[in-house]
Amino acid sequence: MPLSRLNKEQYEAATSSASENLIIASAGTGKTSTIVGRIGHLLASEIKPEEILLLTFTNKAAAEMIERLAEYFGKNVAAKIDAGTFHAVSYRWLKKQDKKVVLKQQRELKTLFRSVFEKEIL
Repeated sequence: MPLSRLNKEQYEAATSSASENLIIASAGTGKTSTIVGRIGHLLASEIKPEEILLLTFTNKAAAEMIERLAEYFGKNVAAKIDAGTFHAVSYRWLKKQDKKVVLKQQRELKTLFRSVFEKEIL
């Protein structure tokens, strides 16, 4: 169980009674272990994996979290947790609402922003 590997502060964060948590700490301090412990605590508290949202800032962090979750809880459980970057999760949610939603490519956005900028100046 991931909780057994946490220090006192990490354990307190992982088992907090708060329904929402924000973990901010520098590199190498055990953020990933704390979050995995938190998810283990939630699952042990009979929270369904589908009810858990895990947001990260980078694709690398999201991939590491999902991999670590799969190690501890199995791929089936990890796949049910809504996890990813803020952008990826938001995009998935938008796609659920409207299948026609598409993200513009960077070059298309540059053209769009340039035209808006030029109209504002003129």
